[in-house]
Amino acid sequence: TEEIFCKKVVKLLKENPDTSYAFVYSDMENFRLIRDLFGENAANNILVYLAKVFNHFIGRDELCGRFDAGHFVLFLKYNKKELDRNLESAVKIINDFPINMTIKLGFGVYKIEDRNMPVQAMCARAVMAADAVRGKYGQHVAYYDKKVWEKQLHEQEIVNCMEDAVKEKQFKVYFQPKYELDSEMVAGAEALVRWQHPEKGFMSPAEFIPLFEKNGFITELDKFVWDTACGYIENWIKKGYHVVPISVNVSRADIYNPDFIEIMLGIVNRHGIAPEYIHLEITETAYTDNPAQIIDVVKKLKDIGFVIEMDDFGSGYSSLNMLNELPVDILKLDMGFVQGGIDENSSSILSFIIGLAKWMDYAVVAEGIETEEQIQILKDMDCNFVQGYYYAKPMPPDEFEAYMLKHNIPDNHQ
Repeated sequence: TEEIFCKKVVKLLKENPDTSYAFVYSDMENFRLIRDLFGENAANNILVYLAKVFNHFIGRDELCGRFDAGHFVLFLKYNKKELDRNLESAVKIINDFPINMTIKLGFGVYKIEDRNMPVQAMCARAVMAADAVRGKYGQHVAYYDKKVWEKQLHEQEIVNCMEDAVKEKQFKVYFQPKYELDSEMVAGAEALVRWQHPEKGFMSPAEFIPLFEKNGFITELDKFVWDTACGYIENWIKKGYHVVPISVNVSRADIYNPDFIEIMLGIVNRHGIAPEYIHLEITETAYTDNPAQIIDVVKKLKDIGFVIEMDDFGSGYSSLNMLNELPVDILKLDMGFVQGGIDENSSSILSFIIGLAKWMDYAVVAEGIETEEQIQILKDMDCNFVQGYYYAKPMPPDEFEAYMLKHNIPDNHQ
């Protein structure tokens, strides 16, 4: 257990006062994916193999323990050259395992400076270092250093002021228009959150969204965005405008919240608007965690009248299987995979996905549109809607209101 491991570490540090030690945290990035694709048995066999590989590098007065899922913690004598060599060869040996997929392994290393620090805190530093290599191709090892420490400090500052930011209305909702491709009229918009911090200024969602997803605050922020978006729709209806639907993001934490459906209903009822004005964007990756639960929740939301959009479609592995089971209305294609220009291969993939969606009676939105070339290709493929900087960036609500009125007049073909 973790407790026994920690006690052994304390003992070894006491018995070897002149030996330099380090914590190494191993992170198998695609462990969940391997388990889902190849089954529990294959995943367990990999863990057994992993343990054997690590134990091969463990010498006298060193330790290896498994803390959870695909994570091992090594307590090793510190010799940077040797450690780097051993970790690189561990990655190679582990990928000799007979499975039809690359095992993405990353390591975080914390060289112990303060021997009086609690063992859990030492370990946490190795975990932080491992975070730095997550998603980085070809890089397997990261060391805890000043940069990692500063990132940790910066993240802590963000966390410390997140609740005040809601109270003080520092979060703003922006709208990015969606266009019907045939008429090039505004047919909807996506609500996106921005943070205007009094001292740090404008903060990018990339800075705080992943952090809020990790600590659970994302559900509070999402509720704020849903409520704000519904407030604007209510206001536009009262003004007698031709209102377009607004898409809002739903995080996986929201889906697994037992009160989620009640919360959504409460918000639309409070603003007196029909659920179909709200499109719920659910990312494809949320489905892979717990398919049965997401299918159940999505069916209920659809029955109530909400429109369901599958966001980032094509970025995960379970797409086709999921299309068969999930009652979605709209597929949102992430154009990221064709951002560098559309070659024959990506064109075929795009054409296949759009054709499949049409055959299953789904509408298709392509997001991340930046060039005239992309527009032409999507028109030829009969894509329904587009969104991206080619047409318009996300804009404040008053700007979007004027934009919506100007660009959704029936005889206005821009």
